[in-house]
Amino acid sequence: EPKIFAVWMKVMAAQPGTKLWLLNFSKAAYKFLRKEAQRRKVDGSRLVFHSKFPKSSELLVKAHADIFLDTPLFNAHTTGGDVLWAGIPVVTLPQENYAQRVAAGLVSAAHLDRQLIVRNEDDYEAVVLALCRKHQLRAQWRRSLEDGRDHLPLFDTKLLTGQVEVGMKMMWDVYAGGQNTSHIIVRRPE
Repeated sequence: EPKIFAVWMKVMAAQPGTKLWLLNFSKAAYKFLRKEAQRRKVDGSRLVFHSKFPKSSELLVKAHADIFLDTPLFNAHTTGGDVLWAGIPVVTLPQENYAQRVAAGLVSAAHLDRQLIVRNEDDYEAVVLALCRKHQLRAQWRRSLEDGRDHLPLFDTKLLTGQVEVGMKMMWDVYAGGQNTSHIIVRRPE
C-alpha cells in the first residue's frame, strides 16, 4: 500500500528511534521496501523483516511491539486480536469491505475505537506520532487492554458466539425474505 507506506516513512523520519517490523514475504519485497525507505530518507535497516514466529512464542514476541500499524487494504484479523491481547494498541483506517474493516471491529470491541480508528491518512499519521511520543498514554492503554482480558467484549467468547449466531439469523432472514443484501449490524445486548 504505497499511501500507508508513505505515512509510515513520514512517522519514521519524524521519530528517529523507531523501527518497523514486517513479515518477510519475499526477497524482492525486502529489497524494494528498504530501497523505498532509503528514497524517503529513512535508513532501510530500520525496517526489520522476520519470518513467521512459532505459535508457542508468537504472543510473547508480539508483546515487544509498542504500536501495531494496520493496513487499510487488508486489515489485521487474527494478528489484530493477538496484539490487542498482548496489550498493543492497533491504529486502523477502515475502508468499505469486510477484509478492510476487521481491525476496526476488534479495536471497537476493545473500547478504543474513538482513539485508534481513524478516518484518513492524516489522522492515521497524527495518532501514530502521538503514540510514539506519549509513552505514558501507550502504557495506560497497554494496562487497560491487559486488565480488560476478563471483561472487554473483544475477549468474551460467549458474547461473540451469541452475536455471530444473531448475525447469521439476520442474514438468513434477509435471504429468505428475498431482500437485497445489505450491511447487518448486530448490537451488543444491553
